[in-house]
Amino acid sequence: MYAERIYDPADLEEIYALRVAAWRARVESFPDIGQWTDAHDTIAAHWAVRDRERIVAAARLSVHDSLAELPHAEIFDGVFSESLDGPIGSLNRLVVAASHSGRGCSAALDSIRINHARAQGCRHVIGETYAGTKRIAQLADLGFKVAGTARPYLSGPLAVVKGVRGATADDGHRMAAIIHMALDLTD
Repeated sequence: MYAERIYDPADLEEIYALRVAAWRARVESFPDIGQWTDAHDTIAAHWAVRDRERIVAAARLSVHDSLAELPHAEIFDGVFSESLDGPIGSLNRLVVAASHSGRGCSAALDSIRINHARAQGCRHVIGETYAGTKRIAQLADLGFKVAGTARPYLSGPLAVVKGVRGATADDGHRMAAIIHMALDLTD
């Protein structure tokens, strides 16, 4: 599986649409929007996996000096017992098209983002996942440790998704709690 760095604005637009499609395939309560983008997209590094010309998986890494600068910093409140020294890499917006689930896309995107975080001098890499025990195990295999469960999102599409705290959503889909994972690159 090959993940490539994305710079082309048309490819980024395709990624923003894939974010919505991938989430809507998992959770009917995900908002009916055309694209999912935020201000961090302009400063983040993006990667994608293609099946021929079509982007079927994507993820980004943003680098920050403190936890307070991370995307949706409010979800990290009280999670870490001590402040993390920066720079901090934030793994976020990992999405895989339902048609390509289980094919190694996540692993390829994780590896390239962690290597990029190291190259950028990051001392820590953090992220969160809803995907459950399989995804947590994948990240643990890369050296991540569970740091705790997240606080609610205050804005963006995930703020309105029902069931993200472990309850059953209106569509009957059981969502895992938001689990924070942290990787210490200072070792």
